[in-house]
Amino acid sequence: MRTKLILAGAVSAILVATPALAVGMFDLAKTVLGGKSVLKTAEQKCGSALALNQQDNTTIDFAVAAAKKAIPQAQFLSLDSQSNAQAAQQSQQTGFCDNTKKSKKGILGKIGDAGKKLIRGKIGL
Repeated sequence: MRTKLILAGAVSAILVATPALAVGMFDLAKTVLGGKSVLKTAEQKCGSALALNQQDNTTIDFAVAAAKKAIPQAQFLSLDSQSNAQAAQQSQQTGFCDNTKKSKKGILGKIGDAGKKLIRGKIGL
């Protein structure tokens, strides 16, 4: 009887934690794809001042690949499309290039961190 109670408690804990894990992975993927979209849009719109070097592109590619594996394909494609549309809209705002230039290092850091967490399957709990 006691074993059944412990097992039931463990199953309940797993079922409760699974949606939180999925939401965490989605949020991490959103960080990766949103950052990628902003930086790639800035590179195209703002020229050499925001050009991405090989290391930047490797960080982005690694994180995007991790996001692609972490969430269902339909969600990934939808989120990528939304991120691209939002970045295009942001690029029309005054100061987009200057603001992105100032925050480029921070955006790349967030993309890299999120990619590592996606690979490890951890969400900072």
